[in-house]
Amino acid sequence: MFLHFGILLLLSKGIFGEVDVSEAIDGDSRIIGGQDATPGMAKWRPNVVSIVVGSHQIKSGGQRYKVKKLMPHEQFSKATAKNDVGVIQVEGNIQFNDNVQPIELFTQTVPMGRKCLLTGWGTIDYKKNISPNNLQMLYFETINTNLCTQKLNKKAAYRAALPLNDGQLCGKRPNHKGTCQGDSGGPLVFEEGSKYTQVGIVSWGIPCGEDYPDVFASVPGNYAWIQSKIK
Repeated sequence: MFLHFGILLLLSKGIFGEVDVSEAIDGDSRIIGGQDATPGMAKWRPNVVSIVVGSHQIKSGGQRYKVKKLMPHEQFSKATAKNDVGVIQVEGNIQFNDNVQPIELFTQTVPMGRKCLLTGWGTIDYKKNISPNNLQMLYFETINTNLCTQKLNKKAAYRAALPLNDGQLCGKRPNHKGTCQGDSGGPLVFEEGSKYTQVGIVSWGIPCGEDYPDVFASVPGNYAWIQSKIK
């Protein structure tokens, strides 16, 4: 099972220019990523969505592909952010080159204390709503979901999303750094030399860069569902 890194461009009226980082999966025509919208919203109409791969700049470069089909998880909960994963099928085949390559999906139990790499184009100044043009990166460390739940439980507004389940995982990072708006759907990967394996997908967090862990959809925890959609 392999996955590819890309940009999901939302081109409908009213959200033009808004982007989510997403990942293409299985061979050369599938994408997975977290959900910033719910079924029925404009973002979920295939005719207003396209995928760009092979660029580190959000406004230029890369290859663009039209979306053929959008498949959000049937049991996604907006209230709790459980099952926060979806699959997107693009029209045609994604062409691989030096800038576009597949990445393996992690299928085992996620080890705690493991260093991970996150990339995305999320907001870099939360108060001023400033987003980068160049792809950003940040290292995380996986932590136990029970400990994560305890830390997040200190914020009353987020208790409805707790406790976390096996379909989720947590990562901690240096203070004043973390995920932010626009990072949803971004890939969390294990880095071993020149090899990368995807373990998570950005789901939610307490914005932005506060001293709390971030929550990711677990790739191994959702692997069976992903498999069911790409066969």
